[in-house]
Amino acid sequence: MRVGGGATWGDVVDVLQPRGLAISAGDTKSVGVGGLTLSGGIGWKVRRYGLALDSLLAVEIVTADGRLVRADTAELPDLFWAVRGGGGNFGVVTAFEFRAHRTTRVHFGRIAFAPAGRRQVLRGWAAHLRDAPDALTSIANLANPVAGGPDAPVEVFVAFDGDDPAEAGRAIDPLRRLGTVVADEVAIMPYDQILEPGGTPPPGIAFLTRSGFVDAASTAAMLDLLSDTSGSAGSPFISSAPSAEPSPACPGRPRPSRIVRPTSW
Repeated sequence: MRVGGGATWGDVVDVLQPRGLAISAGDTKSVGVGGLTLSGGIGWKVRRYGLALDSLLAVEIVTADGRLVRADTAELPDLFWAVRGGGGNFGVVTAFEFRAHRTTRVHFGRIAFAPAGRRQVLRGWAAHLRDAPDALTSIANLANPVAGGPDAPVEVFVAFDGDDPAEAGRAIDPLRRLGTVVADEVAIMPYDQILEPGGTPPPGIAFLTRSGFVDAASTAAMLDLLSDTSGSAGSPFISSAPSAEPSPACPGRPRPSRIVRPTSW
């Protein structure tokens, strides 16, 4: 699929969904294809299909000397490697070529747990995702400011890449048993519906987000720290996403054990 540099992921899903195709890319329709892809692109199918850049086949790019060139694994491979997360200042990408994959409906939604069981839920969630099928991608949120801040429930979002209820149940049900469930909003839906429309923060509210990687040996201590911090006044909004070993879609790409994104309001 060829995508212009000014397109958004909403434009992409609008074209692909009627054809039964998808690209794992982000969670927001209003986000630009270029910015997300060139910086990685964590989407709701990341454990099965990798980052957005793992589906990238080629780019057309205007280099610093004004040339319009094509870069892929055969032609200008070093430049192609560089723009796929290697940093900025290599040029201006004007078009992208992606490999889309066949998709069905997906099981997606939020499972919320009573905040008193933060440690148990987080540890169990992380343990389950180590061995869960690649079809299951999940993130956990703590101290959501619009859901109560330090008193907010632990929010576990799941996306199971498949429309078989039995398979989805086997992947998701162990998470439901981790603590006291106060809300379960998981439902089957088309893939394009799980991407949010995006929005603008209220006046006077600004976001500052930082991301970091945590290795496997430090995961338990990090999860306990997040649990304790999230229950304190002034805690940032914390989102944690587990990774997996490289899938067949992106062999050879090293994966950290955990990605953590604290956001201050």
